[in-house]
Amino acid sequence: MPDPANEPVLVSPVYLAGCTYAEQTALLPLLDEEWPMHDDDADTFHLTSPDTRIRLAHTTGDRRWSGAWAWHLTGFADPFSAPTWAAKFTHATPTELLTALAAALPGNLGLSSPSLARQRVCEQEVFNPLHRAGWERPADLADRPGYHVTAPDSLALLALDRRGFPDLRLGSTGLAVWQIAVRDPDEVEPHPGSWTAAFSRDFPLHLLAALTRRLADPTPVHRYPHQIPEHFRTAVHSRAASATSAAAASTLTAGSTTGTPAPRIDPAPEPPTARPQRLR
Repeated sequence: MPDPANEPVLVSPVYLAGCTYAEQTALLPLLDEEWPMHDDDADTFHLTSPDTRIRLAHTTGDRRWSGAWAWHLTGFADPFSAPTWAAKFTHATPTELLTALAAALPGNLGLSSPSLARQRVCEQEVFNPLHRAGWERPADLADRPGYHVTAPDSLALLALDRRGFPDLRLGSTGLAVWQIAVRDPDEVEPHPGSWTAAFSRDFPLHLLAALTRRLADPTPVHRYPHQIPEHFRTAVHSRAASATSAAAASTLTAGSTTGTPAPRIDPAPEPPTARPQRLR
């Protein structure tokens, strides 16, 4: 009889599912678009857009510390300037969220191009998918500057503070003004499975909206039971994966960067053209 501990399951919500550490899966949308990959001997690699204005880098580092920054996304007005916008993600960020962000990048190259300008969206459109999924502004954060929403389980937070978060600096682009934080609220410090994402002031909002759409999507993802963070195991919804869907989970072994890719996440639809607005 198969050991249930070794059988893949379907887990939701995605933000509590844990990371598969199958980095290549997250990069498939960019590799399919023939973004060149560069690596070195320090377990670091990066991909650059064909116009060299967008760069996605990953540092393997020490995966035992899930709170370390692992993914860095930067955009440049021209290949020889300092970054115009940036984002970074810690090690435990679920792979599917990085895939959704990567899927939104191809075709939007060049920060000053008309195609990118047309896809600028308002701040409210970043929050809308979460509001529709039941995320709310918590009463205990109402007196804080900016705008915050938390998931129904109180384990995930999206925050906007235009003054910037003092402890989240994104290199030359300055302080982060957007933050996603997922962790047990009873824990003072980050714990295994908790993760954080930070975004600079000028980070393209249509890319952030693509990420929040996937964050709010209830579609379950494949995991092996040991990959679900211990702090979240009682909070997730899980069920046994069917034989067909289990065959697609062959890259879920922790630390794997090879093998058959997990099911592809379709690129998010283009957001509607909108005049940028600010939340009150």
